Amino acid sequence: VQYNLKNRKPLKALSIARELNEAIPNNPTVLKALGLAQLASDQKSNAIVTFDQLANAAPESPEGNYLIAKTHLASNDLKQARKALDAAKRINPNQIPTQLSYAELEIKSKQPKKAIKTAKSLQQQFPNQSVGYILEGDIYTQQKENKKAAKAYEAGFKKAPSEQLLVKLFNANIKTGTAKSKYGLMEQWIKDHPNDTTVTLLLAGDNQVNNNNKKAISLYKDIVKKDPKNVV
Repeated sequence: VQYNLKNRKPLKALSIARELNEAIPNNPTVLKALGLAQLASDQKSNAIVTFDQLANAAPESPEGNYLIAKTHLASNDLKQARKALDAAKRINPNQIPTQLSYAELEIKSKQPKKAIKTAKSLQQQFPNQSVGYILEGDIYTQQKENKKAAKAYEAGFKKAPSEQLLVKLFNANIKTGTAKSKYGLMEQWIKDHPNDTTVTLLLAGDNQVNNNNKKAISLYKDIVKKDPKNVV
């Protein structure tokens, strides 16, 4: 089922999931797969029924209610989404996906300050992880507050460096016109991660935009050396 969903074959995944559900009824793993296949096939009402069955089959887990909430969020049914998230929170108040969905709900409800509060809470709960900082930066990016976004991404990068965060940080700095201040950080990342192409390509592109053609060409050549099939 997961293979077909990953390869964008939701109807095939749905057919397999249905067969599994008939063979192994009321199994949480199968119910989750069936619900996700229904959701991917745009059968949201059926997915909600299945995720409700999942919640009843595994009452100790918040996953069923969390998935109900995600389905309602996809349909912009914010009232029902909040109800499901509240149910998931009662089971496990510290589950990261549930808290991220609360932030999504607040954004959809035009309450970005509440979403930022959720991000700050995640930073306190998980001080050595970047998840709260990524959330804060993404919210500020959506609000076009790019300086605040860059600050959040940078704080997260210092806690838990990753390619994802560095790309977000650099893009935020591009929007504020301060990308050059992060050239050193980008070059150090490339040095420490010699097989990287994503950060290298981003840095090459910014050098090209700023007419630093010699440096841009050098970086593009590095990409081709690392990945000969990359057409840049």
